[in-house]
Parts: sequence; structure tokens; C-alpha cells
Amino acid sequence: MNVILTVNDKEYTLKKLPPKKYKRFRDMLNKVGDMDLFGNNNYTDEALDEVFMVVSNLFNGELSVEEIEENGDILDLVAFVREVQFDTEKGAADRINKMYQDFFQKSADALAQKISSNS
Repeated sequence: MNVILTVNDKEYTLKKLPPKKYKRFRDMLNKVGDMDLFGNNNYTDEALDEVFMVVSNLFNGELSVEEIEENGDILDLVAFVREVQFDTEKGAADRINKMYQDFFQKSADALAQKISSNS
């Protein structure tokens, strides 16, 4: 993951999403989804406050809620959140694929070994 958010001409790069922050991020997505932040560009104050807090938290407070609120571009924030969401979902899908590949490879190896020992 290497997702960049620019606020006030300064770039902030998110390199990974630790499990605790991932849970908070997922909770935020559910909450703002219910408030339709990402649907029809209906930016409610409550939804924006939630996004500001979670994004600030992702950067460990290096980017303050006030800085995001005063200088952040809403469309950039939404794009950032979407990109983080895509990256985390892609990462999860990649891990599941790898798990299945490993499982099938082990199964194939075990089967090949059984066949060769029977011949």
C-alpha cells in the first residue's frame, strides 16, 4: 500500500493499515456509507467529521483534524478513502488467493507422492 493524500501542498503517504486502524477504517466506511457520503456527494457534517477523525488517525495525528477540516479538499479525501479501501480489499483477496494456491499445491504434492509410492 502506498496511498498519498495531499493537504495544503504537503503530501502524506499511508504505507500500511494496522489491524486496529483497519477496524476503525471499516467502521467509518459503514457509518459514512449509511450517511451516503460516497453515494450522491451528500456531504453531511457528521459524515465529514467521521472521515476527518479517521484520516487523521491513519496518519497517527501527524495530519490534524483541524488541518484536514480547514485545508483538505473533499474530493481528494473521498478519493483517498476509496483508494485505501480498494488497496485493503485487494490485499485481502490476494492473501486468500495465496492461501488457496498453497493448499492446492500441498494437495497436489501429497497426491503425487502417494501415486509415486504406490507404483
